[in-house]
Amino acid sequence: MSTDQLIGVWKAIDVDPTNGLIDIGEFGRFMKKGHTEKGKTWQERNMEANKERRQSIEEDMNKLVGRDVTRRIESIAVATDEEAVAMSTLLNEAMGETLRDIDPAARSFFKLFKKMVSTK
Repeated sequence: MSTDQLIGVWKAIDVDPTNGLIDIGEFGRFMKKGHTEKGKTWQERNMEANKERRQSIEEDMNKLVGRDVTRRIESIAVATDEEAVAMSTLLNEAMGETLRDIDPAARSFFKLFKKMVSTK
């Protein structure tokens, strides 16, 4: 760097050219201009690691409580009325066969469910 270039930089740093001195604030601002990015601080790295751990725990919890099932079935279309009637008919017939030893007036879906669960 030539002397003229150095004097030019000095003049750019010195915002108060009346005294010809560079104070600490002027020098600090000058040094920050050429400062490269340090990267993430330890706090930022720690926060990212904690966020990743939290997401992993949330994913595990979602699987445990069935939230992942809810997400998986979102793309399945709602059954038509005809499909719902067909399924209802099928379940009513199954209830009649499974609960044939119970009076037809006393049959209920709860009793069908209870019997299905107890036979597992």
